[in-house]
Amino acid sequence: MLLQRYVMRLAALALLAAAAPASAQDAMFVDSTGNVGVGTNAPASALHVVRPDTAQVLVENTTGTAGQRVPFKLVNNGKTRFIIDSGTDVWSFDNTGAGSFDISKVGTGSAEFRVFANGDLRVAGTAYAVNHVNTSSRSVKTGFSPVDPGTVLAKMGKLDVSQWRYKKEPASSVHIGPMAEDFQAVFGLGDGKHISTVDSAGVAFAAIKGLRAQNEALKQQLDELRKQVAELKARVE
Repeated sequence: MLLQRYVMRLAALALLAAAAPASAQDAMFVDSTGNVGVGTNAPASALHVVRPDTAQVLVENTTGTAGQRVPFKLVNNGKTRFIIDSGTDVWSFDNTGAGSFDISKVGTGSAEFRVFANGDLRVAGTAYAVNHVNTSSRSVKTGFSPVDPGTVLAKMGKLDVSQWRYKKEPASSVHIGPMAEDFQAVFGLGDGKHISTVDSAGVAFAAIKGLRAQNEALKQQLDELRKQVAELKARVE
């Protein structure tokens, strides 16, 4: 009986030794819960890969015919997320399940980058670009109605323009412009929180046309006054 127990114990130790990783680079280990460790005998998730140099997961499709495929797919009943952790900064990529895709720095409590199902994009910070292009073709617009440049120019005098900075910017930052609330109140444009670059440019264009028309009218008046002065001078002489 003692010999049988001894043999069984040796067999169990042999199985444990076979299951434990021989090295951190080339071993595979399956724990009692079904978690798989590659390079570790303590997997912390369904698949846990540990390497001292470069831990990499490669999915390669060797089909000879080129075509669109799905080599990587995440499926979840609800919000789906994957995390990128550098050890200092942690970023999450989220399919919110509510019609948007978010990129967020974990801990800020908000999405720094959000794409909506209709193509709208919201960036919480400053967007840098070499060139920003607004779609402005007549073919994508409707509801046309004329604008009186003189009226727009007159309204410009009612719009307060000040110097300011965003609260999250350093004290050295300086911007000049109106408030969205005032812009909406004066021109009826925007939502009172944002100013569209299309609307601000359109107001500027209309005001410039108003100034040009005003300048032409003043020029005509000046020419008429010069003509009258010349006639009066001729009479005096």
